[in-house]
Amino acid sequence: MTRQLLLHPKPFMEESVFGYCLRLSRVNGLQSLRGLHHYAARQALSPSLSEITGHDAQLLSTLRGPAPAWQAKQQEWEQGLTATFWQRSHRRWCPLCLREQAYWRANWSLTLVTACNAHGLLLLDRCSSCGRHVLWSSGDLTHCQCGQDLRFTQGLPATQPALDSAHYLALALKRSLDNGSVENHASAPHTSAPIADLQLGQLCSLLWFFGAYLFHADAVKPQKIPHHGEIRVVLPLVSMAMSILDDWPTGFHSFLDRFSKGAQGCTAALHIHLGVLHQALFRLLKHPEMHFLQEAFERYVHERWGGALLYAGKLKHEHPLMSGTEAAKTLGISMQRLKMLIAEGELQGSFLTTTKGRKQLIVDRTSVQMLKRHKGAEIPLIEATKILRISPPRIRLLVQHRLLRPAHPDKGHTTKYLPFYGKDINAFLASLSHDECHHYAESTDLISVWRIGKQWLRGDENFLRLITALMRGELNVTGRDPGQSGVRALLLHRSEFRCWFDQLHVEQELMSIPDAAKFLHIDDTTFYCFVQAGLLPLDDHRLYCFGRHIPGIRRATLVELKEKYLWGKELAQLTGHDLTHAAAAVMHRGAEPVAGPWINKSCCYVFRREDVSELLPVSEVV
Repeated sequence: MTRQLLLHPKPFMEESVFGYCLRLSRVNGLQSLRGLHHYAARQALSPSLSEITGHDAQLLSTLRGPAPAWQAKQQEWEQGLTATFWQRSHRRWCPLCLREQAYWRANWSLTLVTACNAHGLLLLDRCSSCGRHVLWSSGDLTHCQCGQDLRFTQGLPATQPALDSAHYLALALKRSLDNGSVENHASAPHTSAPIADLQLGQLCSLLWFFGAYLFHADAVKPQKIPHHGEIRVVLPLVSMAMSILDDWPTGFHSFLDRFSKGAQGCTAALHIHLGVLHQALFRLLKHPEMHFLQEAFERYVHERWGGALLYAGKLKHEHPLMSGTEAAKTLGISMQRLKMLIAEGELQGSFLTTTKGRKQLIVDRTSVQMLKRHKGAEIPLIEATKILRISPPRIRLLVQHRLLRPAHPDKGHTTKYLPFYGKDINAFLASLSHDECHHYAESTDLISVWRIGKQWLRGDENFLRLITALMRGELNVTGRDPGQSGVRALLLHRSEFRCWFDQLHVEQELMSIPDAAKFLHIDDTTFYCFVQAGLLPLDDHRLYCFGRHIPGIRRATLVELKEKYLWGKELAQLTGHDLTHAAAAVMHRGAEPVAGPWINKSCCYVFRREDVSELLPVSEVV
């Protein structure tokens, strides 16, 4: 049982995870983060703040920022940001804020935050006494490792671009804690570009894109900036990025002119015209909230590029979704008839909530094409895969377990020709609560079924378990990704899925490799020898531990292995010999080992239990 810390104060709103761990260390007399790490490591294999403090996940969800490497992480802490946008190695601080209230703000750990809005000062990242970075792993809550009090160091006044960028980033970070609500817009600094509504990850990507290509333009990879965690390095980058946003869209067009490569006539393709910017820019354009960037870019292309967008029409017609008006026009029916077909299950449609709160009817393009092509007739298996976005073997698996109805149920799932009706396919998707679109598919609070199948649950058995949970309502579909179709478009709440996933581990009694090795009384190396010998199958089950996925194995599999085979101490007890000579004695009597030898004192050979029992007389069995 995990012993909780004697004192466990509640976290402040928007407090840094590292800073909260420092506070825990200080109030419990553990001196530093290393002391807290040693305490937590003695309590559990995968220590977590929830276990050592007794606080639930909801209370700890107010924390933000990177966590120590030993700490089991919560997904919302880092907000899905890449390592580039979080400063992990050393601290940044505003001395006046620390003097007012001694806790570390999460926004200080954002790479692109270089100033404190409350006091108009640049953040500090070096001790004024020793001149070194103040590491998280050393020093006290408010003191450097050299003994200097960080609260009484002299700060420098911040520039206006640094203050503006810090305000927008702090606003985006606060929005993640307020469930997406946006407050205090009136006090936001004015910029020509509408960036106040951007999510944290989008805003960081936008500022980094502009700043990196202006600040580090001559490099082979401009966005790879050495020492970007230091204030002196990132401050000019932020200032350059804000200069573009303050003069929108003229500043953006000048930025594109700087990198574009002009060509005579219309011979240059767009990716050649933009050069190194092309790929990085198009990563930003995919976000719906970046509409202002897309509009400015389209205006630039229209005014200053003489080429033709040859594939513009093709891209539009290949989008997985289409409006209700376009669908009705394609099928040659009225909107009323279109809604009736959706209600009857002949078409797959849903409502998209726009940024202004309006409901817009959208229809899956593939289902429209199938209805137009087949007109209610049977749909072959290969066409059904395009609608469901599932492989044919997985579709047959759904039919086998009666989760998806084929056109001819009496013929079974093994028949070569396995047709379906569009109504049954749409009914299957409807049973998964495939009923609405989410306006932002890459939110860190959501995870797609496709991503779950790739990273969390693999194999046919886990696929069936996931689909069954969706159909039974154990997992609720929040919406769908507008850029995908079929099962791949389903979006779930990440926290809800994690709770279900953890419960699945409990039901399956999954064990990590170290725990499984202890259960078998062998070491980790010998465990993998069992796997290589074919005695233990490592299935597709995965455990989530230490913030990453590790192989897992069922307890029932280990029990079955012990019932079939003998080795080590159990072999010695059964034969009456010591651990060193038990295997040799059994082999001398004619028993053939199924695996071994291995360089392991406790397990050199493995024998079948029945073979050993037949060779030994009853009188010799201890």
